Amino acid sequence: MQIKFKKLSADAIAPYKASEDAIGYDLFAPQDFVVQSGRNLVQTNIAIEIPAGFAADVRPRSGYSLKGFPDKDGQRCNADVLLGTIDPDYRGDVGVIINNNDAPFVIGKGQRIAQLVIHRCEVCNFVECDSLSQTVRGNNGFNSTGK
Repeated sequence: MQIKFKKLSADAIAPYKASEDAIGYDLFAPQDFVVQSGRNLVQTNIAIEIPAGFAADVRPRSGYSLKGFPDKDGQRCNADVLLGTIDPDYRGDVGVIINNNDAPFVIGKGQRIAQLVIHRCEVCNFVECDSLSQTVRGNNGFNSTGK
C-alpha cells in the first residue's frame, strides 16, 4: 500500500520505518519545541492521504512510555504521547499530543516524537434495539475480569 504525504515545510521529515518488520512509522519534530507542563500539540508539518477504509493512529514510542520522554539533551522527562486517530478524510498537519507531567523541556529539531500506525477499519451501521444478547460478563465493567 502507498500512503501519499506532503511536506508542509522545508524542515518536515517523512515518516520513517526504523526496521523492516516495524509496523510503526516514526514521526519527527520539524523544529525545536518547548513542551510546557500539561497537554501540548506538536505539529509534524506532514499531511497524509489515508485510503478509505483505513485510519492512522499516532501512538507513543514504547521506550519513551517506559523510560520517559527524552528532551533535546537526552534527559528523560515525565511526559508521554497521547493516542490520536487520523481519519481518511483529514488532509491537515499531523499533530502529536504530548502530555507533560514535569517541568517544561525542549525537544529538538529532527527528534523522533511518536509513531504512526496505519490500520484497516470496518465501517458499521449502528442499529438501535430493545435488548442485547446475554453473556457471562454482562455489564460488569472496569477490572471485572481481573483477579
